[in-house]
Amino acid sequence: MVHGDLSEARAAVDDALAMQPSHAPALALRETMDDCATIYTTEATKLALLGNASDAVVNLEHARQLRPADASLRVKLAMTFRQQGRLHEAVEVRQAQCWLLCFLLHRLGLLGGTLQTSPDFVMCRR
Repeated sequence: MVHGDLSEARAAVDDALAMQPSHAPALALRETMDDCATIYTTEATKLALLGNASDAVVNLEHARQLRPADASLRVKLAMTFRQQGRLHEAVEVRQAQCWLLCFLLHRLGLLGGTLQTSPDFVMCRR
């Protein structure tokens, strides 16, 4: 059982490392968080294969909070939502990932034109 806010904990570790990249306790904590995310992901896969998609979603949410930049977790979460018939949530997870990709490509100058966004869509125009 998880107590506290994993997203806030991960953000605090990332903020600490942004200020001091070689801060040993923060590096160790980030590594532990990544290891925990891997365990949650592995358990989620087992649960999904056993047909317990609702518990798999819980584990994937914990993993995503511990490793928010991991795109593969979003894909697995969307697939698990789809397996449950929760298509709207599956689409939302995938849209968030697509928006992030478009935004990053635009910021890196790899996507010409303008980037238009709203809560419902992302459109890249040249």
